[in-house]
Amino acid sequence: MLVVTGCATSSFEKTLNLDVAKSPFSLQSDKVSIEQIPIPKASKAEQNIYEWLKTNSKHWKSTYITYAPNKVIRGQNFNLNFLNHGVILNFSPSGNTGDWRQYWKPINEKDSAFLKELERELSP
Repeated sequence: MLVVTGCATSSFEKTLNLDVAKSPFSLQSDKVSIEQIPIPKASKAEQNIYEWLKTNSKHWKSTYITYAPNKVIRGQNFNLNFLNHGVILNFSPSGNTGDWRQYWKPINEKDSAFLKELERELSP
């Protein structure tokens, strides 16, 4: 489901300081469930999230569209919503409630592999 609330995406690409993203992390991997799976501190899954954030700091575009959640990784100051063709980042670099911004970038094969590996690591 996609709800349009304003302009789509800006054509200007941004580089974001995703190094300030903070744990604890959780994963909501099923779009029909609201269950959030906690990601253990100092785990391989947590390290992989930090690595993904580090390697994906570039080529973000601002977006003002409201997106339905699909596969969502949450942290203290960010949410990543992985959709079929793109990933949505809601991010507050300062951690302040009034400082949230939303960005979009296309998803690629590495992102899909990252998600599959994360889900595999967290499966009981």
